[in-house]
Amino acid sequence: MARSTVSVLVALVLSLTHSPPFAWGAKAHEIIAYIAEAHLSKSAQNKIKKILPKNDSLVQASLWPDREGRKIRLFTPFHYVDVPRGANSYDRQRDCPSGNCIVEAIAWYLHVLALDDAPLNEKQIALNFVAHLVGDIHQPLHVGFTDELGGTKLQVSFHGKEQTLHELWDTDLIETEKGSAREIAKRLNGEVSVEDRKSWEGGTPTDWANESLALTRDEVYPIPESHQISEEYTKHALPIINKRLAQAGVRLA
Repeated sequence: MARSTVSVLVALVLSLTHSPPFAWGAKAHEIIAYIAEAHLSKSAQNKIKKILPKNDSLVQASLWPDREGRKIRLFTPFHYVDVPRGANSYDRQRDCPSGNCIVEAIAWYLHVLALDDAPLNEKQIALNFVAHLVGDIHQPLHVGFTDELGGTKLQVSFHGKEQTLHELWDTDLIETEKGSAREIAKRLNGEVSVEDRKSWEGGTPTDWANESLALTRDEVYPIPESHQISEEYTKHALPIINKRLAQAGVRLA
């Protein structure tokens, strides 16, 4: 009876911790973290070292919310926010009244990092989520429409593979770029001008969410009527993705 009870409990826990793919793929987060590391001040580097476990890096921190954090279902809403179709901006009262969304999560974890008396393990979790969610909020469909749940309910075909529109922007479009995450980060960072960096450094999570919403509305949609993602759509999307990766890296730093 004891073994049976344990088996049932394990099955229940696994069912509760299963969550949908709501985050940029690992390659995108690595690219963003590598760009951020290139822009960190010496003071910021030292503070990060004090928070992270020994030998961990900002790159590893950015992957934690998808690898370990996903096991805790309560964290899932932190990766996105959905707004009504036709909305022109994020509205906390309408879109995130309980604070369980990406915009408010970033603001909260930045607050935790600034606390002098926060426990170290809390700061580690906060840094992991800031490193990850600043990336996620720059993927346009992480600020998507409620009726399609950020593109997760819309099926498309890309290079013969059936997937959701969200998965396409999360992973498959980025995978068409040649090179490792470190190599792509170096190339994208090399294209960031001083003027770009200065103009991107400001802003708040709400501002970044509104940028993504505008891109979702004007650039991600409309898709071809056939739902077949064309080379023309890909060529249009990749510069947008690359700019968002670079912006996320600069802002994360």
